[in-house]
Amino acid sequence: MKVVFVAGSRIEADIVCGKLEVYGISARTRQDDEGGLNPALALSLGVSVVVDDEDFDQAVRLLK
Repeated sequence: MKVVFVAGSRIEADIVCGKLEVYGISARTRQDDEGGLNPALALSLGVSVVVDDEDFDQAVRLLK
């Protein structure tokens, strides 16, 4: 899995995942908020959108 985009919020990351999935690319979000104990941590670090290695190049082109 490779990080293709870092969003400022979970909502933005979900929108990016939706766009990629429309084009057949499986995307997931990943965030570090200490298991929900520190939600502000996700705000400062962002929410990563990750895709499979083989889909990375196509995903980058779609998000440009």
